[in-house]
Amino acid sequence: MLKICSCLNWKRRGEKNVINIRYPELRAALDAGKDGWVYVHSPFCGACIKAERMLSVIEESKETFSFWQVNIQLAPEWARSAQIESVPALLYYKKGRLQAKVYRLFSVMEILSNMKEVENDVNGL
Repeated sequence: MLKICSCLNWKRRGEKNVINIRYPELRAALDAGKDGWVYVHSPFCGACIKAERMLSVIEESKETFSFWQVNIQLAPEWARSAQIESVPALLYYKKGRLQAKVYRLFSVMEILSNMKEVENDVNGL
């Protein structure tokens, strides 16, 4: 199950634990030195819809990740500063600093493997 960071005022959508955050809230979390993954998407992106379904499968698994979801269209300044090349994307932040970007979101196993690898590399495990 995805570990949802409770440090911010979240907006829940539907029955799933899909959490959307706006740019000011994201900036506040990163400025506060929070750790976690940011899933960047666009509501008009077919690959993003597919990636969101795969992230829902990860959410149902026993894995635990801190996870935020951001609509790139609502955070253009942040998208430019983070140099996001395409959506969907997963960005990993440690102590509020961007550590890694993952653009290959083709399968649940690949996403999960990439997330674990990035966290292990960044955390020195």
